[in-house]
Amino acid sequence: MKRILLSTVLAFVGVCLFAACGGKGDSGRVDVSGSTSVLAYMEMLASEYMRDTGKIVQVGGGGSSAGISNVGSGVSNIGMSSRNLSAEEEANLNVYEIARDGLAIIVHPDNPVMNLTIQQIRDIYAERITDWSDVGGNAGNITLVTRENGSGTRDAFEELVMGGRDGDVISSRATVQNSNGVIKATVSDNRNAIGFVSLGITIDDASIKAVSIDGVAATVENIGSYEYELFRKFFIVTKTQDVSEETIAFINYILSGGQDVLEEEGLVRVAN
Repeated sequence: MKRILLSTVLAFVGVCLFAACGGKGDSGRVDVSGSTSVLAYMEMLASEYMRDTGKIVQVGGGGSSAGISNVGSGVSNIGMSSRNLSAEEEANLNVYEIARDGLAIIVHPDNPVMNLTIQQIRDIYAERITDWSDVGGNAGNITLVTRENGSGTRDAFEELVMGGRDGDVISSRATVQNSNGVIKATVSDNRNAIGFVSLGITIDDASIKAVSIDGVAATVENIGSYEYELFRKFFIVTKTQDVSEETIAFINYILSGGQDVLEEEGLVRVAN
């Protein structure tokens, strides 16, 4: 993850170049928006692509739902999503899977809990379990941290852990944060906190700890072998018609050489 800071700086440079060149619609520019889970990886892809081609790619967040909507309304050329699209959303869009990402359940590094079952996590977020001593930790009230409604990360957690539409509901007393980075910072500052984030942002980060799930460690290798059950797919979307040559070229890069970048940062590649 050491490249994320550099890529963010380079992406900012790209935005500055864009601002100097004029507004939306300038030849050669691609606008990307959406999932904050995909955002840091897309910034890296954009930086590599801009460096190699001289083309301008502007990347912003907003969440999966916003990215999908922005493509439909013409605000963005490409939308990023960390959740599956509904049939209605997908009807008028081209959808590309670009990687698989683990959903990491994180705690403070001083928390002695090393493993949780999916049922225990579900019970914790439904507040049937409220004290760490009930799952092998030190006595202390569990502080729940979650993403906002509409977040692809939250959608994945609700589907994979809470049981989907007919399952349990995340406690209304959970602290709601609007990005993976803020959840990570919140958990790293609170010994009793628990949260869920993209696995990729936990790699080489000693400020938080990803627990094993049902005895299986949260690793890229275990996602690739399907042993680790908590993973979701990362998508990009475009309109089905009138897609610019610049947009197509950037997508082709993501699905070819860009896969090396994603794999290096802890995601599971989907193309050779």
